Amino acid sequence: MRNTGRKPNVEAVIRWKLDESGLLSIEGSGKISDYSCGKHPAAPWEDKKESITSVSVGEGITEIGINAFRDCTNLKKVVLPETIHRIHAYAFRNCTSLNDIESGKREWRYVYDKQQKNDDDVIIFGVETFLNVPWAERHWRNFYCDQDALYVCFSSGDRIAVPEGIRILKSFCFSNIRANKIILPETLEEIEAFAFSQASILDRLRIPDRIHTIDRFSFADSGFRSISFPVDWRPKKIPWGRGRMKMTHRQRFPELIGRYSVGQVKGENLGKFRRLKIIENKPIQHKNGQITAILDNKPIAVGDSMLRRIRTGQILICIRYEDNRVTSVKSFSWRDDYKLANEYLMYPVQTKDTEVGIWSDSFTWQEPVDIRCAFSSQDGAALRDAGVLRFLHPDMHEEWFWTENDGNFGGPLELNFLKSWMKTHPEIVIDSAEENMEKSKYRWFVGI
Repeated sequence: MRNTGRKPNVEAVIRWKLDESGLLSIEGSGKISDYSCGKHPAAPWEDKKESITSVSVGEGITEIGINAFRDCTNLKKVVLPETIHRIHAYAFRNCTSLNDIESGKREWRYVYDKQQKNDDDVIIFGVETFLNVPWAERHWRNFYCDQDALYVCFSSGDRIAVPEGIRILKSFCFSNIRANKIILPETLEEIEAFAFSQASILDRLRIPDRIHTIDRFSFADSGFRSISFPVDWRPKKIPWGRGRMKMTHRQRFPELIGRYSVGQVKGENLGKFRRLKIIENKPIQHKNGQITAILDNKPIAVGDSMLRRIRTGQILICIRYEDNRVTSVKSFSWRDDYKLANEYLMYPVQTKDTEVGIWSDSFTWQEPVDIRCAFSSQDGAALRDAGVLRFLHPDMHEEWFWTENDGNFGGPLELNFLKSWMKTHPEIVIDSAEENMEKSKYRWFVGI
């Protein structure tokens, strides 16, 4: 067997005890397991998280695994041994009361920061290890930086201002950050891939004028209301070699989404409810005379567009009808604490005096991937011509709208929308109580 010179990660055989004061004591040797899936889906103290106020890790423990103390919201203090050298991703994520970490080691280093330090005196931490942890926010003043690069932003907030002097936003630096506004420094020149992965920013993000490199995946899987680029900004040409053949690669414009996208159509609104349709993007002429190029592609990922709207605080509402009869009303709202979409499904009823009400309703959690899969990438031109966001059975019809969250999601908002919609569709009827009773035998309460 070839000797690689690396020490194996030996999983610890641990002993733990939680006393009446809330102190969780852990003893053993080696690495505390990753609690994510497979053999260890959850930590053994998972059902006692709310009682944990302090953690003491004994000598001999070398690593703390993924999700070990995640969401221990009452945890205030952690004592680490001299033997610890690695804390893996998400280990203390959302420990929102953690204000004190004691360790005999002098230095901390982010896993993607390759600066040279004495490894014997360093604790390496991973992606989102200290996300929303007050201790990390205070220890690094909310930003882990090395020279002119930003590696980690530790806490969400109303307004986040990146320090001046930062030239590079490293991958995952704003991962899962929630903010109303992020202010980038005028010194910024480069944004790496996935820098804003899973981030949700409510206000416009302004890209500074000195920017010259933006990876095509910088804003992947994130939610922004809008992004503003410099008027005269151009993607930088990057020379690279491939064998003997030298080529020049031009990055695509990050905002470019193709010829078709999901947008709001003027003139088809119902008060505060705005109709969504597939629209065709037109070339834009900038102040300097440049005309934005449009990719001549037909497919459109409707699911990604819908998911971005939900993550930025909008409510999506859909009314479905068949044979001039309303079958259901459903809506979607984002729950940031669970990182899931909350789906509300309502079956309406109309009484003999024509009053519209709720016959039955339900709530369902939907994963982001479920939202994406519900709207497969289809021909944008055909969707636009048909006036729909997705193709269903020929007898089934859907109309999608969006609105701001006024706090009435889950019943009152949807009922108000239905009444407004019915006024513009007098030919459509709603089932009576007797008809609802008959159909309730085979109705589903889950699904998009």
